[in-house]
Amino acid sequence: MTSKTNKLLDVSCNVLKQDLLTGHKKWTIARVAKDAKVSRAWIYKYLGAKREEILLSSLQTVMDDFLFMSPEAQRFLQKHGSLGAFKKTRDLVAKYPEVIIFVLKHAQSKDAIGQVIRDREKIYTSKFLSTRYGLKNEFQIAFLRSIVNGMALSFFYPVPKVNRLAEVVLSDRFLVWLRDQGDFLAEI
Repeated sequence: MTSKTNKLLDVSCNVLKQDLLTGHKKWTIARVAKDAKVSRAWIYKYLGAKREEILLSSLQTVMDDFLFMSPEAQRFLQKHGSLGAFKKTRDLVAKYPEVIIFVLKHAQSKDAIGQVIRDREKIYTSKFLSTRYGLKNEFQIAFLRSIVNGMALSFFYPVPKVNRLAEVVLSDRFLVWLRDQGDFLAEI
């Protein structure tokens, strides 16, 4: 990832953290800039001029990175594979736990924030997971997604054990098994 991309992700995560901790849109652009060690002009240039615009841009940036939909994240995935991507996501969740809480808090809301979350999730599950892993139906995708999400958020287990489990779940053998379970999972 480039320095600008890392900075954009850090600032975006900081925006979501500030929104979660200080209250919805009660944060200031000056506070975000100070905490992220960037200028307000930098935030205006890359994320927008108003809090709502900055919040939505930040959310989309974070979701695209965490779900490997941004061009930089796609390149990372190509270079490091599914297991490398899983480890990167786990590291991001450990570094920015507030982002997960923010997404969970707003995922079902009927406002623009909830819509961005649902839209990114829909793109991720329908296009990315089904294309990358050849899964046939929404139940297979939901099954794999649930396992991977559980592993990414399982901070009570030692990292080597979780990484080994991720190796098994993201292996070709497991994915073939999962694809073969399509009819069974569709009946659930």
